Amino acid sequence: MISLVAKEELSAFGVEALLEVEKIPYRRAATLAAAAGDAVIVAGGDLDAREIAACASRPTIVLGGGSATARAFSTDSDVLTCRGPVEISLAGVLWPARVVDVAASAGESCLRLPDAAFIASEESSLADDRRSADILAWMTAVGSDAASRTRFPAVVSRERLVWVAVDLGQAFATLLGESYCSRAPEHHKPSAVRLALSALKHRAYYALPDRLRVLMRERIYRLLSAGPQPQQPWASQYPIDASGWLIGELLKSLLRRVTDAPTVRLARWPAPFTSAAAVTHDLEPTRYAYTVGLGRLLDRPMAATQAGGTYGVVADAAKRYSAGELRRRLTGRSVLCHGLSHDGESSYSELTHVRGCVNTARRRLESNLGRRVRGYRSPRLDRSPELARALDESGFVYDSSWPDVDRENVDRFGAGVRVNHPFRPPVAVGGGKPHPSRCLELPLTAPDCIQPLFMGESEQALRDTVSKKAAYIRDTEGMYVALVHAGVFGDDDADVRMRHLSFVEEVLCDAGVWLADMDMLADWWTRREAVRLESRGDT
Repeated sequence: MISLVAKEELSAFGVEALLEVEKIPYRRAATLAAAAGDAVIVAGGDLDAREIAACASRPTIVLGGGSATARAFSTDSDVLTCRGPVEISLAGVLWPARVVDVAASAGESCLRLPDAAFIASEESSLADDRRSADILAWMTAVGSDAASRTRFPAVVSRERLVWVAVDLGQAFATLLGESYCSRAPEHHKPSAVRLALSALKHRAYYALPDRLRVLMRERIYRLLSAGPQPQQPWASQYPIDASGWLIGELLKSLLRRVTDAPTVRLARWPAPFTSAAAVTHDLEPTRYAYTVGLGRLLDRPMAATQAGGTYGVVADAAKRYSAGELRRRLTGRSVLCHGLSHDGESSYSELTHVRGCVNTARRRLESNLGRRVRGYRSPRLDRSPELARALDESGFVYDSSWPDVDRENVDRFGAGVRVNHPFRPPVAVGGGKPHPSRCLELPLTAPDCIQPLFMGESEQALRDTVSKKAAYIRDTEGMYVALVHAGVFGDDDADVRMRHLSFVEEVLCDAGVWLADMDMLADWWTRREAVRLESRGDT
């Protein structure tokens, strides 16, 4: 059993999220004196001399720990406490060979953290007993006060005390909340005029002639791809960003380092599967999508993906284009709510407005379908802290608005949560202690449908990307949430999407992959979360 001592609540949230993914048993301890078990993790904050001495007396991992902790390992009087992007090398004994190989296959040579609290100290300043201290990993800073230093220790071990100069808990929580993205959209408070203009803009896009719409779309996304966002130090790596997975692997390696006790963990997916996948089909707000496009999807045999897929339905469009017919056509199918009108209603940051749109969308769609709708996905993946809070309060069981790597949303282009497993986002009310959302997040997997084709990529290149991504998710015991829209603009558009769907299904149909729908994934993970292990005496 592991004891977790929270010196800083956001850091503790991140550590708990990491342990929950693996279901590694732990308990909270109010102080170091109250900590017991095989190992102690100290999350964030500043330690004093007494606490540092207590850490040295038992197997302990200190994440961050402040300047006093740094000086316990270093005589450097110029210790820098920093915040910003940092890269931790994958070279050295700390990283298992398999982890390094999987990361290399994904194009990663380091663990890249877009926004981390870290401490920079000189290698030559390790304390006088430095011969008993081992530097297990190195890091470099990107675009911060410490960037002038070529590298500095990231993980230092002295017997069974391990000091991590990077607060991994805070870094992971920042990924899950996507708060690292410095290009957050400058939302405005909604007004009748702004709402009307937003609706007009989005409806005009769908009404454009095909040729003009294609040219406009390609120009926008090529400008975004060549623009500053993907080149920022905080930007995610497309199509695979292994940052979230690597943080978890690093923490597990540190636990193995400090304790001889076996680390107990619970398999992520039902036996005999080692990874999972679901295919989702959002219906865009066009008549074609809700008639011919949907029909072409439904005419396919359900056995193609075993579970039949999950359909994202826009509440107002469903009533406008399909009315009572949709209830019959989607009987027995998994459905999620894809927003109220798809007119930019989620792109505002006023909580009252976002909450109202989410709740109204759910109420109208449930009335149309005559049944409960348990999932949500924001139109165009518009998202914000206000949406996270609204979903936490909404009663939706799960959401799928946050992608692992974002190359679709104009405001969040280059961002993403960088994980491929379910999680509960941090939700803070009034600046208080963050709590895990009551709405489980099933992050969407890049690439998003045929979006790369809009940037000039070929269909073959898109297939290669999907194959590479699926292999990575299998290797990391992850979850692939695919999105392939129903045909939106006509038969030619639908043909391209159906070809893509056939290939995605072919790639995902692997003996080790549990093919499910979104409701099945959410139900499984929720039951898994409820599993509790008890420590009784020496057992």
